[in-house]
Amino acid sequence: MSYEDFKMFLAEKEKDKQETYDLTETIVGTKQKVTLNDFDLLKTLGKGGFGKVYLAMKKDTEELYALKTIRKLFVIEKKQFDQVRREKEILHKANHPFLVGLKCAFQTPDKLFL
Repeated sequence: MSYEDFKMFLAEKEKDKQETYDLTETIVGTKQKVTLNDFDLLKTLGKGGFGKVYLAMKKDTEELYALKTIRKLFVIEKKQFDQVRREKEILHKANHPFLVGLKCAFQTPDKLFL
């Protein structure tokens, strides 16, 4: 790969990163826009019917989070709108030492992130 090709590759990656940021919408959480680019995905914690859960580290604070990803296509195909919405609401309102609370939720055109 030539130097120019590499520069073009990096520019394209940066453009993709910005487009993902622009298409991300914060659903619940901070006033500040949160995107997948704010996290480093460290490892997969589990897989389920709706998606995957990752151990993620927030880049600016180095705090660890469980980041659940849900494919919107699956939700549409299985007609699981109410279940996903209910899960988001319960986790957001939950305040108990044995339950994981929802710190933020955001979405891209193809995935939901809790």
